[in-house]
Amino acid sequence: MTALLSHFPWPASEQFHILDLACGTGHRGLTALTRGHQVSFIDKDLSRLLPEITDHPNARCQCIDLEDGQSHLAKNQFDAVWVFNYLHRPLYEQIAKAIKPGGILVYETFTWQQAQIGRPRNPDFLLQPNELPRQFYQWEILFEKEGLITSPCLAATLTVPTAGISQYKAQFIARKPIKP
Repeated sequence: MTALLSHFPWPASEQFHILDLACGTGHRGLTALTRGHQVSFIDKDLSRLLPEITDHPNARCQCIDLEDGQSHLAKNQFDAVWVFNYLHRPLYEQIAKAIKPGGILVYETFTWQQAQIGRPRNPDFLLQPNELPRQFYQWEILFEKEGLITSPCLAATLTVPTAGISQYKAQFIARKPIKP
């Protein structure tokens, strides 16, 4: 589980529905599945999804190209949307509408500074300073951090843990207003 999700306000209800957007392997959404929540996994390529997800009764897996210009997310469909290491700015409005009033957005992705130390370097995939708080300015910010973030890792070919990988990222958790 990513360190950002330690700040996620886990609900008591097991009827919580989470969207893991551009899910990749789905390892973050798997955390929610193990807690009994319903999780929708969306990515344009689901071939990398962990096998324990594809057969899970609370998992809904959808192969969708989120960048095709279509609206794929229904209004007020999810209690939370999680987005990690993905940025497609035209989706901001769809994401906001897909979250139910009082629902939670969890967003973590690369900032413009990442181009100085590694990939991605394309500005289309890098957040500008304070971009998420500006985009979701009417939402209640529960957690926010921008800067060099070190994530612990264990290289598959090593027998000892590495110190971690440092990347410039923004971490953001916000609650959608109950009233528009």
